[in-house]
Amino acid sequence: MDFRLSEEQLAVQDMTRRFARERLLPGVRERDEQGADPAELREELLGMGFGGLLVPEEQGGMGMDRMCLALGLEELAAVDAALALQILTSNVWGCQALELFGDDEQKSAALPPLAGGESLSAFCCSEPEAGSDRSLIGLSAATSGNGGFILNGSKCNVIAAAAAGVMLVVAGGEEAGGVGERNDLSLLLVDAGSPGITVSPVRDTLGMRCAGIADVDFADLLAPPGALIGKAGAGARMLSELAPLASLGTAAVGLGMSVGAFELAREYASQREQFGRTIDRFQGIRFKLSEMALRIEATRGLVMRSACAETETERAALGDMARLGAADTACFCARECVQIHGGYGYSREYHAERFMRDAKALDLFWETGEMVRSAIALRAIGS
Repeated sequence: MDFRLSEEQLAVQDMTRRFARERLLPGVRERDEQGADPAELREELLGMGFGGLLVPEEQGGMGMDRMCLALGLEELAAVDAALALQILTSNVWGCQALELFGDDEQKSAALPPLAGGESLSAFCCSEPEAGSDRSLIGLSAATSGNGGFILNGSKCNVIAAAAAGVMLVVAGGEEAGGVGERNDLSLLLVDAGSPGITVSPVRDTLGMRCAGIADVDFADLLAPPGALIGKAGAGARMLSELAPLASLGTAAVGLGMSVGAFELAREYASQREQFGRTIDRFQGIRFKLSEMALRIEATRGLVMRSACAETETERAALGDMARLGAADTACFCARECVQIHGGYGYSREYHAERFMRDAKALDLFWETGEMVRSAIALRAIGS
């Protein structure tokens, strides 16, 4: 397997790295402190083509491959993981959902604005009483008289909801009394500004404070017939097909956070003096940095293998492994970064503690680490 990057992939990596270092890094700590929405920076990034990296050029996207997506997310997350999660969400649960399952009319109407960076998509999946258990989905999509749908219910901890123009909503069927079983889930794409939608930003999250996380309430939302993506009741299958790409993207974000924490720790250790020399001369610190570097390269191998996988089976298996490994590596590198900074690492005056807070999110959103481990175990040892 050849992991040498193509000219296009190297160009994406270089372009994103420069944008992250030159545009995102200044003020990133202040934005986190305030929980501020990086609207102007996001618009600039989307204008560079990050709204639809995988979408074909004839549909308004960049027509790039999975490796380009992973490389771009890694570079963004090395500086600002919250913004990287927004970009990942919109690319997977917006553009790719439409590209793979939307009809011609939906693709022509909704895909170009997303792919062209004019809008952002949020993914409304988790619910207060259901969490990750989709068998308990309570948001119902009852059919209306015109063939459309009436949505009632709530979604919680929705990434990018506070900034999104459209929302991909996981809903249950009315036949189950408003509680959707796995075989009757449907996906609907709705305008975030529609009457009946209330977005309540969550301001007090531990990390990812600039990811636009919000709770979303649906009260008699009238969604037109064209809001349904694919077929009614096929939501679980579509989510399953999108999951490997989401796992790859999440793994790339975790890898980027690991690299960012490592670079921050290495730079600090090369400048901080104790007992007449910089602390990177002490064996204890050097061992920490070497362990971080080792885990980062091991994680990078998994991410690249996942990006290069050709079959759906390989993509699902390697995506889960990459995601789990990257989440663990991000948490490890963030902790060691704080440790190397010593008491300063516990202060919000430095970036170290932000990496530690943000890294934990990768183990919680969309699917928990325990769910990913269970999926890996099922493939490895069977039922």
